[in-house]
Amino acid sequence: MNFLNMDFMTLKVQEKQKVIYEIKELLNKMTKDYTFEQKILAQALFMERYYHFLQRLLDTISMPVPAVLKDIRNYLWRYLKKECSVEELEEFHRVSDSILIYILVDDDDNLDRAAWEKYKEDWNNVLYFNLCLDEAASEWSYILEQIVTGDINWYELTDGELTAIMGYYIDTFDLEPIYKKEDGCYEALECDRYWAEIYDSQTFGNIISMLLEDLRVVKNIEEMSKKQIQKIYTQYQDKKFFEEPQIEKIIKSLNEN
Repeated sequence: MNFLNMDFMTLKVQEKQKVIYEIKELLNKMTKDYTFEQKILAQALFMERYYHFLQRLLDTISMPVPAVLKDIRNYLWRYLKKECSVEELEEFHRVSDSILIYILVDDDDNLDRAAWEKYKEDWNNVLYFNLCLDEAASEWSYILEQIVTGDINWYELTDGELTAIMGYYIDTFDLEPIYKKEDGCYEALECDRYWAEIYDSQTFGNIISMLLEDLRVVKNIEEMSKKQIQKIYTQYQDKKFFEEPQIEKIIKSLNEN
């Protein structure tokens, strides 16, 4: 399968499911000739779209992007632009990861308390938990972890993470007419139908197309210089997840609630 140049929307639903279930293996195979930095950049570009989508949502309700998410993203781009060392990034990752673990599971064993004083005010608002934690801050943090460990794992693009993000928005904000139960309790066959319809939706197909575009952009980079990375970074400042009418629908729903 030529993953990089596939037309996901033309596949049968069973073929789409197979792609998603095997996406980590497909990414490993497709990027075998990419450098480590190219693999990191591909993930950064994909998540950059998500960052600007979140920023747009939060701007409409006069809320800033949480400081910890902003800082994690900034450190990643500083690394890609060769403005910080792996050692500096590793120290920041240790600190920010302790914050995320504390927020997610209330584990303060390794909490950097000085950093918590800097970031804690953001998490008094429940909306940040719904929009900016699992599917945003944590996903950026997993990219930092790959840099620190030197091990590419595509975590935020695996079937569980990618589908969780897309499923949440398509379902919660009724972006497309999919099968769903109001109580959220699905038996096995119902769950299969639910996810099959998400995978088969135009929205999900658009997101996969964005991922493939980002992978092609990275493949065509001849030199991972600071100037080239800055150029790509600038080009991605107006790229967002979802189509504009869908973003407006999500914003309307948030304002109503």
